Amino acid sequence: MLLLGAAAQAVVPTLGEGATQAVEDGVIAGAVLARGGDVSAARDERVAFVRAFSEDASDTPKPGVDAVAGTRAKNGAAFREKLRRLYAERAGPG
Repeated sequence: MLLLGAAAQAVVPTLGEGATQAVEDGVIAGAVLARGGDVSAARDERVAFVRAFSEDASDTPKPGVDAVAGTRAKNGAAFREKLRRLYAERAGPG
């Protein structure tokens, strides 16, 4: 059985990454299976990053969090670098 996207990754919906992760999963799974490799390990690092970043980006509705400070932090270099990594880096082998 091969689970893809939100069904496999348990990513919060903040960044809208469920469908994106499904596409990445499918592309990587195809490439890895074509080489006879292990699909389960091929996405671990990328998925961990996306999951953590999605959770970080969801900070403003959490109890006890300063929504204004959280929103301002999203204008900072660290958050923008994570966005660049999320949308500009290659997702896996190929």
